[in-house]
Amino acid sequence: IDLLTISGAAAQLNVTGTGNLFVWSDAVMTNGTLRVDGTIDVAKLTLNGGRLQGTGNVISAVAAATNSAGTVAPGNSIGTLTITGNYVQGAGGILEIELTNGSSDRLVVSGNASLAGTVQFLPFGPLPLENQFYDFITTGGTVTGTFGTIQDLLPGSLFPVVTYGSNFARVTLRSLCTNASGPIETPTCNALNDPTVQADPDMIPAIGQLQALYISNPAGFGDVLEALNPTRASAQAVTGFALGDILREQLSRRSHDLLGGSA
Repeated sequence: IDLLTISGAAAQLNVTGTGNLFVWSDAVMTNGTLRVDGTIDVAKLTLNGGRLQGTGNVISAVAAATNSAGTVAPGNSIGTLTITGNYVQGAGGILEIELTNGSSDRLVVSGNASLAGTVQFLPFGPLPLENQFYDFITTGGTVTGTFGTIQDLLPGSLFPVVTYGSNFARVTLRSLCTNASGPIETPTCNALNDPTVQADPDMIPAIGQLQALYISNPAGFGDVLEALNPTRASAQAVTGFALGDILREQLSRRSHDLLGGSA
């Protein structure tokens, strides 16, 4: 075909495992889903919205496959999506990566990858284990840039730490409460792992700060846990760790200060 546009919210195009779709010019998505389990060969693929997923091969022959404001989700469960050519992810783009015990989704780029925007980590099947790591992007060329946002959608104390090499991006699984100890730090950390707390929009940024603190300043991480404990906050009557004001205010302030901010 000459030109491919996918724009309807319910629109879906499936290129099956034995399928091969050739587009003389560009393929542009603004909505809907493009599932590639076979091969799609285009001059340039642009995601201004919508979702690209699958286990096949996207050939973007003339210009880089560009994810400006869409979602790229390798696999249909755990799986690998290949980009033949270069890949560019802009500030509005999302890369969705599922993790399980022993493997992860992978985006394989034959050329260069330029990264920005968001990477999301979600569970699939058996949960990954602490200290497991996966190269979720590999390239035949170079990796430049970094993700502006790392979105942790994993349950419990697990959280992702992303690092970059010259031709890969890697996620390593850490556990927030591994180094918590004693009657003050442990219950505080356990409370932070409560699903209700982790889903609280007011708590998500603060927990993200605490995860960063765990990596950059382990001693400061312990200090924050102690400062957040209700007994240290003169709230010994609080049962079930009623987080509300104590956690929102203290966690945000303490972790911000210890990460180098000002009071």
